[in-house]
Amino acid sequence: MAGWCAEKSKGVIEFIARSLELLKKIEGTEQAQGQLHVALGYATKLYAFGTGGEWKSDDSGLVIERGMAGLEELDIAYGVLPETARRDWRSASELYSAIEELLAGPASPGRAQLHELLRTHRRRDVLKHLTRFGELLEQVTQGELMWPEFVDAATREIAAARRAEEE
Repeated sequence: MAGWCAEKSKGVIEFIARSLELLKKIEGTEQAQGQLHVALGYATKLYAFGTGGEWKSDDSGLVIERGMAGLEELDIAYGVLPETARRDWRSASELYSAIEELLAGPASPGRAQLHELLRTHRRRDVLKHLTRFGELLEQVTQGELMWPEFVDAATREIAAARRAEEE
């Protein structure tokens, strides 16, 4: 249940962050922005609870000030993303190893963390080798593929990506 709470509350935070970005461009929306700030405070509390993270009173301020980059900081603070997500991966091998580590664990929170790794990774030359992996991950998210079958297929995809990287 906590995994579900984390996933849904993060979706709310993303929606609020994007809404705030839009409202900041429109004059006369201060009241609406204020209401979203309050909602963001509640959403970050739920997200911290769902992830087992430690909520701080300024957590919503990260998202208000930095938008999606602030949410990434929360992901790291709440343990959804590893600390190494703050930087670009030095090598494809490092990313593949992080993925393999998550594949060895449980579906929750592994699935959410895998989504975050793909979403926040900045090296497009590496991501091109993970297209099929991303498709399989989406099938798990949609309930079309079970975690054990995903892990088997994903392990093969990572091995193929490692080989492609070496070529």
